[in-house]
Amino acid sequence: MPQQIVIFDMDGTLLSADSTKIWLTQQLKSNPIRFIFALVILPIAMLLMQIKRFKGFGASLFVWVATFGLSEHQLKTNFSNFAHHLKGLHWFADALTTLNEHLAQNRRVIVVTAAPEWLAQALISSLHLNIEVLGTPLKPVFSGWVGGQHCSHEQKVTRLKEIGITAPWFATYSDHIKDDYPILSHCENSYLINSNAQHSKFKHLTWH
Repeated sequence: MPQQIVIFDMDGTLLSADSTKIWLTQQLKSNPIRFIFALVILPIAMLLMQIKRFKGFGASLFVWVATFGLSEHQLKTNFSNFAHHLKGLHWFADALTTLNEHLAQNRRVIVVTAAPEWLAQALISSLHLNIEVLGTPLKPVFSGWVGGQHCSHEQKVTRLKEIGITAPWFATYSDHIKDDYPILSHCENSYLINSNAQHSKFKHLTWH
């Protein structure tokens, strides 16, 4: 019998808040020059982030400012330090219990998130569990880093297909019906976490 696949979103599903936003805020505030430059680009970046087509590009402007001058090793170390000293967010205890139950039943657990893949890997690695991670790849541009193909909505299904995961898999957990409808609708058991959205096809769970 093929191994059952369970997909988790990360921010708002396993974690209590947007990890990328919190990491960016801490990273920018830690350096006055980065912070001032972020304020300068804020209007254009926020405008771009309101447009679905350019949302990833708008976010990448902040990521570039926050990572300017960092090598790959330095950036991964930065993410690791953030993951091991969480401030401003926490893991949902019930979510981790559910995740561990799936692992105990020998199911393959994959976290698929729009967060930068290296950040997500650092966060998940801090749990010391056998979990795979797919996220938005980062690429170097002019001494900083920006996001590649944004791992959101239908792109999450595409990334799963690239590693051999095709529908229908066993279960999906997410907090956002709009952003994650593709992965919620491509499985046998779909769960909305901390969501007020109503949809007869999806079961509702609340983790606080």
